[in-house]
Amino acid sequence: MRSTVTAVAFCLMVWSSAAVSQVISQLPPATGGDPTGEWSADSTGYRVYVPPDLSWLNLSFSGKLTGRFTAKPDSTYLAHYMVDARATVNLGPIFGQQSFRMTDTANTTGRYAVRGTRMVVTGLDSAKSVDTLSYSVKTDTLLLMLPLTDPRVTAFGIRLTIVLPFSRIKASATGSADFNGSGRVDFDDFFLFAESFGRRRGGAGYNLKFDLNADGDINFDDFFLFADRFGGKG
Repeated sequence: MRSTVTAVAFCLMVWSSAAVSQVISQLPPATGGDPTGEWSADSTGYRVYVPPDLSWLNLSFSGKLTGRFTAKPDSTYLAHYMVDARATVNLGPIFGQQSFRMTDTANTTGRYAVRGTRMVVTGLDSAKSVDTLSYSVKTDTLLLMLPLTDPRVTAFGIRLTIVLPFSRIKASATGSADFNGSGRVDFDDFFLFAESFGRRRGGAGYNLKFDLNADGDINFDDFFLFADRFGGKG
């Protein structure tokens, strides 16, 4: 997933936002996990990792993250989000303290593969861009950790990593309980459901169609939904 920096404007005014972005001196641990699902951010504050050797820059950030990241069971993804950032930085005695704005917009689709605690994403554009990023899934939160690669920043030796937090979008219970497509929910469907009972997203044998409430666990919550539809058409 290659983000495209669409605007960088330097200004000398102080800007504030309801969403405050925290500068951190240590990255959150990358734990990996199953990223499958729909994830969203709604004017959410992001975090920026600044290495200790660059602490003299006295960087500060404000802004917000808005949009979605979707990782599908077929290993394709959709990234559609925007980071609207404002920062102040100390560029030394010659340039002094400067403020700048950066709008980083991602609107890409492609394929992804999980490699331990890293996600390898390949774009479907003509360039076939490939990127590797660290990530963590904890309960209903997805953290994507993206190194800032814009040459207008890296040319000065400034190495930053943006930590983007997304929340899982809860799916409604709309899955059909007619698992074999016979047109009726009956004991044949029950036996199919029973074979997948207890499976969890990311584990062997998990099949999304039996997870009727799409919460990542095929459990009694799904069984009760199945029971409500038993004898019907789905």
